[in-house]
Amino acid sequence: LASLLLLLIVSPPWSLPVARLEANERLLWSEEGARGAVAVVERDGNRRLKLDNHYAVGGSAVAVEERRQGHLPLLLHLAARRVAFLGMGTGITAGAALDHGRVERIVVIELVPEVVEAARLYFAPWNRDLVENPRVEVIAEDARNHMAGTDERFDVIVGDLFVPWRAGVGALYTREHFESVKERLEPGGIFAQWLPLWQLSRREFEIIAATFLATFEHVTLWRGIFSADAATVALVAHQDGGPIDLEALARRLALLDRSDPFDDSFLSQLTGFMVLYAGDLSGQAERLARVGLNTDRHPRIEWLAPRTLHAVLEGRESWLTGSELADLYDAINRDPRLPGDRLLRGGRDPSLYRRAGADFYRAEVFAANGDLQEARALRARAYRTLGRE
Repeated sequence: LASLLLLLIVSPPWSLPVARLEANERLLWSEEGARGAVAVVERDGNRRLKLDNHYAVGGSAVAVEERRQGHLPLLLHLAARRVAFLGMGTGITAGAALDHGRVERIVVIELVPEVVEAARLYFAPWNRDLVENPRVEVIAEDARNHMAGTDERFDVIVGDLFVPWRAGVGALYTREHFESVKERLEPGGIFAQWLPLWQLSRREFEIIAATFLATFEHVTLWRGIFSADAATVALVAHQDGGPIDLEALARRLALLDRSDPFDDSFLSQLTGFMVLYAGDLSGQAERLARVGLNTDRHPRIEWLAPRTLHAVLEGRESWLTGSELADLYDAINRDPRLPGDRLLRGGRDPSLYRRAGADFYRAEVFAANGDLQEARALRARAYRTLGRE
C-alpha cells in the first residue's frame, strides 16, 4: 500500500502512460476516451494502432493484407458505387475503396472516435488520406446500431476484423446483426465479413459460419492471409446469388494501379486472385446448425471467446490455424455435399483454384514447422494444378 501511495504521489493517474510499450517501440501518440485508450506506436519504421494496450487493430507493416480486405469484395461486385465499412482501425482497408473509380460514396463506421483521429494523423500515407477525402463519410458510432437504424443502402458492406473476446464484439456476429446488414444491401449486393482465425477456435468459426448461412442463402469462403499462425478468411454473402463473371473480374483486375507502392501479387491477375477462393458454402445452414446459432438470446460468441482465449493460453485448446485450418480447406475440397462452384461463371474449372490455394496454405504450414522439402513439393504441385511450372 505504501509503495502504491508513493507511486500515486510521484506519478498521479492522469500522468501515467496509457500505452504499454514493447521492446524497441516508440510512442507516437496516445489518447484516452470513453471507449478506451488508443495509442500509435512505431518500431523499425512500422506503425501499429493499439486499443487498451492489449488489442493491436492494424498497422503499416501489413498494409498490403489490410488493403486486400477492401479490394476483394469490391472486385467481386464489379460495379459498386456505394460502400460501407463496419470498423475502421487504421483506415487502410477502407482506403482501398478509393482506388475504385466507380465508387461514389464510402461510409466508415467506427465505434472509438480516438481511432478515427489516430488514422487521420498517423496512417494517412497508407489509407489514402481516407478521413479527408470528399467521397468518404466517417461516422463515430456503434456499427451494429448504425446498420439497424439507417435507411441507406449499399452495394458492398465490409465487416472488419474484430477481436472476438472484447466486450460487445460478439454482437457483430449475431443473426440479428447479419439480418440488419442484409436489409441494407442493394439488389446484387455483397457483404464480406472478415474473420481472424488466429483468435477463433474451430467451434467458434463454425458457429459464426452457421449463423451467417442461416441469414444468407448464397455464401462463398475466401482466404485473406496465407499465414500459418495468423490466417484470415472472409465469409462473403451474395445477395441475389448472381454468378461471379471471371472474365469480367480479370478485366477489373487489369485496371488496378500497378504503380501502387502496396501492390498485391494476389491481385495482379485472375489466377492469383482466384487462389484466394476456398469454396462455395451455399445451402449448408442446416448441416452446420448442430453447433448452434449466435443470437441476441443465445450470445454464444460473447460467452465462448474469452473462455477460449484462456484455454488456448493454458494449452487446452487451439486456434483455427496451421494444420487444423489446412485440414478444413482440404475437407471443403473433398466434400461431395457442397454445391460445387455454381456462383462462378466463365474461365477455368474453379476447383483448380481451390485445390491450389489449399496446397499453398499447407505449404506455409510445413515451412513454418521447418519442413522446407515438403513445403517446396506442395508449392510445386499447386503450380502444376494451375498449369504453371
